[in-house]
Amino acid sequence: MLSGEKNRYIFIWSAMLIDQKSLIVAGLRAAVLIAKFFFTVFLARVLTIEEFGLWVLVVAGIGYGVFLIGAEIYNITLRNYVNNGTSGATGGLSKQWFFFVAIYLTVLLTALGLELSQSSSFSWFILTCALILIFEHSTQEIHRIAIYCNSQIHANMLLFIKSVGWMLPTVSYTFSGSNPVSLSLVLQAWLYGGAVALIYGVYVYWNMAKSLRFPRMSINLKKITDYVKILIPFWVLALAIRTPLILDRYFLELFADREQLSIYGYYMSFGNGVQAMFDALVLSKLIPELLNNNVAKSIFCVRRLLKKYISLSLGFWIVSLSGLYFIIPFFNDLTNKSALGNYDNLLLLISFGQMTFSLAVLIQYGLYALRRDQDLTNGAVMYLTVNIALFILLIPIYGNIGAALSMSFSALILLSIRAFQIIRILR
Repeated sequence: MLSGEKNRYIFIWSAMLIDQKSLIVAGLRAAVLIAKFFFTVFLARVLTIEEFGLWVLVVAGIGYGVFLIGAEIYNITLRNYVNNGTSGATGGLSKQWFFFVAIYLTVLLTALGLELSQSSSFSWFILTCALILIFEHSTQEIHRIAIYCNSQIHANMLLFIKSVGWMLPTVSYTFSGSNPVSLSLVLQAWLYGGAVALIYGVYVYWNMAKSLRFPRMSINLKKITDYVKILIPFWVLALAIRTPLILDRYFLELFADREQLSIYGYYMSFGNGVQAMFDALVLSKLIPELLNNNVAKSIFCVRRLLKKYISLSLGFWIVSLSGLYFIIPFFNDLTNKSALGNYDNLLLLISFGQMTFSLAVLIQYGLYALRRDQDLTNGAVMYLTVNIALFILLIPIYGNIGAALSMSFSALILLSIRAFQIIRILR
């Protein structure tokens, strides 16, 4: 007979899977992940190793650019939402969109300047990436707002449209005849898919805005300055946490070669897919519970939630990684490229690093709920320092294995720091 505590965890896990909204959300997210898996294999098959390596760099660069544009402003909106409900977040949403539009214009003007100063083929590449960056960021912010407003189905439908919405047509176009696939074609499809997703995102946001009743937006330099001061700790935290997620690719490009970069990016895409499913099924449920105004004021409630979700997280990762090891050989056969096969050690290191990092992020939200901003920043800076040191030390010697080993060990260090910090507080 299982203990009452274990029975409670099993019941919670079952409820998560049976709940209708969770099933729809999981279905949408699963469709996105499956599409990304097959699209990654598709690109690995039809592109050359050199082109696929460049694709890895472009995806990493746009992902990092989305983070830089966001500037972690959503943390202020989220905290206002936690403290004061919907009414407390609307003013912040108005201000953050003003900030984002200013950044969008800056990005476009910079890309246009490059178009006028460089060759037409190169500048069009930059301008395309700039527009993709804007579409990706704006839809991501609408996705976050939909999560705040408990519209998870709309949020994940938005992700579905901006991913599957352009990947399937690209594959269909290729197999409809002898149409060659190039990186330029893929980027154009991504651009059109992002535009369609943004149109749907504006529709979703417009419907939410009717109930939110946004106040009129006014520009106050003092308030903007205060806003920036509050955001500084979040910027430091996010820069330290996210920068290694792009440095690994660029260090491989610098210290190894394009083939090793392609292999690393190929296997990392599967780890990122499992990470995205973790965010959708586990983390997206933890955040509203953990950051509830009443829960955030109680150390006991934070401890209880973290224990529950750590158990769920471990179960999720064990099941997911077992399935991943089962299907990876099938995907490798589909690529028809021997260079991408037989890298079980690399996949193991990447998977361990992703799982460890996810657990650290989970605890991180506990610290965030308890307003331990300085603890968050200190641990993140140490994580970044260890990561860069290991990249410089290991990648020139071991290549992609060195990159995966650096990420895994750094994630383990981050988890240890977060565990020490939260245990010290909860005791």
